[in-house]
Amino acid sequence: MAASLGFGGSNATGQASPAAAEPFSQGPNQMVDEHLLTPASISSIEVHGATNTRRSLLDHIFKPLVEDAAAPGTTLGQVLEHIGVATKKLSRFDIFKEEGFNVFLSEVPRTETAPPTDRTDLDISIRVKEKSRLVFSAGTDFGNAEGSAYTNAVLRNIFGGAESLSINASTGTRTRSAYNAVFSTPVNGNPDLRLSVEALRSATQKPWASHEEHLTGANLRFAWLTPTTGDAHSLSYASTWRQLTGLAATASPTIRADAGDSLKSSLTHTFTRDRRDSPTLPQNGYLLRTVSELAGWGPLQGDVAFAKTELEASGAVPFPTVNPLSKPSGISLGASLRLGLLCPLPTGYRLTGLAQPSKVNDRFQLGGPTDVRGSSLAGWARTTGRMRWAGICLLRGA
Repeated sequence: MAASLGFGGSNATGQASPAAAEPFSQGPNQMVDEHLLTPASISSIEVHGATNTRRSLLDHIFKPLVEDAAAPGTTLGQVLEHIGVATKKLSRFDIFKEEGFNVFLSEVPRTETAPPTDRTDLDISIRVKEKSRLVFSAGTDFGNAEGSAYTNAVLRNIFGGAESLSINASTGTRTRSAYNAVFSTPVNGNPDLRLSVEALRSATQKPWASHEEHLTGANLRFAWLTPTTGDAHSLSYASTWRQLTGLAATASPTIRADAGDSLKSSLTHTFTRDRRDSPTLPQNGYLLRTVSELAGWGPLQGDVAFAKTELEASGAVPFPTVNPLSKPSGISLGASLRLGLLCPLPTGYRLTGLAQPSKVNDRFQLGGPTDVRGSSLAGWARTTGRMRWAGICLLRGA
C-alpha cells in the first residue's frame, strides 16, 4: 500500500490522528511506536526548488543519509531522524527560506516480480524556496550630534555552493569613510565550516585622542562550530597598514610619538559560548567570549609585536515567582565583566629582550556609553610597567 506523509512546515500535507496528536507526556501511541520500528530504507531523494544550487553541495548533505539508511536494521524512526538532521543542516547555509521547507515521504510501489522483503522502501521529496540572490539596503543614522549614511549589497549562492559576497560602504561625521568586501564559502559542503576573505579600507576621526586613523588591509578567516557543544571558533590572519595622521594641536606626546605608518601582521583566535535565551534582552543564561591575538612575533613580521587577550562574560538570572507553575515574571538580574591584557613582545623568535612600546591603536580603549556610562569616551586607562590592562564590571537589572 502506498502512503505519503508531509512534515517540516505549516504547508506540510497530511492530517494527524487524534491519538497521534496527544502530548508525549501522556505516552506515545502504541501503533505509531510500532510503525517507527518498521525496517526501512531510502530508494530515492529528490530536491525541488534549488534551481541555483549545485548538485555537489546537495550530495554532501544527502549522500550520507542514503548510505546510513542502507545499513541493515535501519528503522523508519531512524530515517525520519536523519532526514530532520539533514534538512536543518541545509537550512544553515542561509540560502533557503525557513518557511519554505517541506518534506514528503512515500512508499515505493512493489511489482509482482519483486522479491519479498520486510523493509519499506521510501521515496523522499524535499521542497525548498531559495532566498533572493541579491539583497541591497541603504540608510542613514543620526544621533548625539553625529550622522552617517551607509549602503550594503549581499550576493548569495554566487556559484551554486552557498557562497556569499558582501560589500559595504559608509560615510559620516566620525567615520569619514569605510569600505569592505567579504567573500565567504562553506568548506567541503559543511555549513558549520566556513572560509572567508575580507578586504577593507577606512578613515576614522578620533577626537578623544586628537588624531585620525586610516586602515588598509585584508584578512583570511576560518570559522567553525563544535558539533557537540555548539561553541563557535574562528582563526584568522590579518595584515593591516595603519596610519595615524591629522593630529590636532592638543595631541599628547604619546600620540605624536606614534604618529605615522605601522604594519600589523597578526593571528587571532576567537571563542564564543552563548547559552542565553535572547541575544538582545536575555532573561536567563550566560555568554562567554575570549579573543587572543599574537602580532609581529616569529614569522608574522610587521613592525609591531605583542600578545593581547580579552575576556567577556555576562549572565542573567530570572527572579523567581511566588507560584512555581506560573509564567516567568519577566524580571531578571544580569551582570557582565570585560577584562583585557596587553603585553609587548620583542620581534623575531625571542621571548626575552628589548620590546618596543605598544602603539596607541593597539591599546584598550575604556570608557563611554558601551562600558562605563557617565564617563568620557576612552577616558579610562592605567599603566603598570610594560603591562597595560583594562577591566570593567557592570551590574544591571531588566
